[in-house]
Amino acid sequence: MPNDMKGNHYATLFAIIALVEAGKDATAKEIADITLMHADSAARIANHLFELGVVERDRIVASHGKGHQYRYRSLIGVKGLLPFLMGLRGRKRKAE
Repeated sequence: MPNDMKGNHYATLFAIIALVEAGKDATAKEIADITLMHADSAARIANHLFELGVVERDRIVASHGKGHQYRYRSLIGVKGLLPFLMGLRGRKRKAE
């Protein structure tokens, strides 16, 4: 698993796309199983991708029956992934 934030975001996005393409729910637990991250970290990054407008999320009942969890879906899909990544290459980092 990449140890950098950009790599973790890419891994989370790829996991969401793979889960949705496979017909599975892309919850934090499922994402964490694929990316080998802790479920809290997977949820935090998936929520950041949601804030960036890259994925959408639905609130669903938690698998254990108490509370809720989010199910994520990518807005770009497999076919839009390469153009999306190529667009990121040209972006400049904001000055601190």
